[in-house]
Amino acid sequence: MGDNTKPRDRGYWLVAELAKAAGLSGARIRQLLLGGTIKGDKAGQVWTIPYSVGKRWLEDREREQ
Repeated sequence: MGDNTKPRDRGYWLVAELAKAAGLSGARIRQLLLGGTIKGDKAGQVWTIPYSVGKRWLEDREREQ
């Protein structure tokens, strides 16, 4: 995606963005999505995670560390 819009501005995270913010691989984020740990939507091959869901998950993850 050539779009430089930030997740907060567009209302959702892409897997690669959330992975980078969490310091994890995209594959690990997809595992968490498939397992239901992170709630997201899949359209074709592309997952999107609502901004508020990703932000809350990152905050919870940081508190646990």
